[in-house]
Amino acid sequence: MLTKVGSSLTPVGGFPPLPCSCDHENSMASPCTTSTASALPEECEGLYFTDVPPKVQAPEAKSRVKIAAEWIGLVTAVALLLGVLVGGIRYTVRQDLAAHSVSIDGLRSDIANLRSDITRIDGRITSTESKVDGLLSKALDKAFSKTSSGKIASRDAIETASQIIDVARSFEVKLSPETIRLTGNRLVSLSGKEQPIAADAWRVLQSTLGYASAITLPAPQWELTPPVPGNPTPFGDFEMEGVRQFFSAKDQVPIEEAGGGYTISSENRIVTGMKSRGLKVGPAYVMYLGSGDSKIVLDGLHLRNAILKNMHVIYYGTATILEGVYFLNCTFEFRRAVAPSRLAQEILRQVPVAFKVES
Repeated sequence: MLTKVGSSLTPVGGFPPLPCSCDHENSMASPCTTSTASALPEECEGLYFTDVPPKVQAPEAKSRVKIAAEWIGLVTAVALLLGVLVGGIRYTVRQDLAAHSVSIDGLRSDIANLRSDITRIDGRITSTESKVDGLLSKALDKAFSKTSSGKIASRDAIETASQIIDVARSFEVKLSPETIRLTGNRLVSLSGKEQPIAADAWRVLQSTLGYASAITLPAPQWELTPPVPGNPTPFGDFEMEGVRQFFSAKDQVPIEEAGGGYTISSENRIVTGMKSRGLKVGPAYVMYLGSGDSKIVLDGLHLRNAILKNMHVIYYGTATILEGVYFLNCTFEFRRAVAPSRLAQEILRQVPVAFKVES
């Protein structure tokens, strides 16, 4: 607090007087206040000065104001952050969509290029198979051309043929039908010679039959379904273990021409019995699908419009009738005789087999 002493202000506590020259004794204005003497203007001489402290807010009010200010700042920061995030997400989504569109276009281009490459590769494979077929065919021709020279040449030719057939089967090389047919004929010819050439030639002939059945024989485009339980199916009177039967449900023909298998001795009796039961038509085609060690012995059977698949085919050379029969992925066990030789040659012609041996 300051006290007037003459024309000077004497601060309490003995500080030096501060001049004040302003005439405010009759003034209606608010008295000058200050908390420091050095801040007083010179015009304030002769006035009483009281050091009035500023208004101080209550602690609770100050705390509420401070908290409100902090919340306002926090909300503002969060709003700004959300704005940045939303903007960033929108930008990222746009960028991702653009990148996705670009990637799809790139994928389409890659697929087109891949298809083009596959086409070229297929062409090269076809060309390569043709070259391999040509090389193997020449090797076979060269080997068999010397068979007239004697036993050693014949055995060499048979061994060469065996190796070529094994290579072709291992690498799934499709030798031309003509090459297969000629090889079969040559092996049949050699099988009629003296031992051991005959046995070796017959062994390789059966291997050649298996190769042709697995790799080169054409498969018919028949639409086949399993038989419906309870419906009569003219599949004949013989059974094969582990064999499933399929037939053409759409293509129907007179019962006398239906596909299937019968024992020759009982076929007429079976067909007559089916007619008597009112069965006038049957499936045009039948497939016998083997599994594991499924076997079929052709002797004594009549097979018509049938596929034998995944079967071990046995034939000893007695009476049999085959009409429009296909052998797919089969192995063969033929007795070395005239009739089996003829059947082997018929199979190697790579057309549906038509073969008949009467009793």
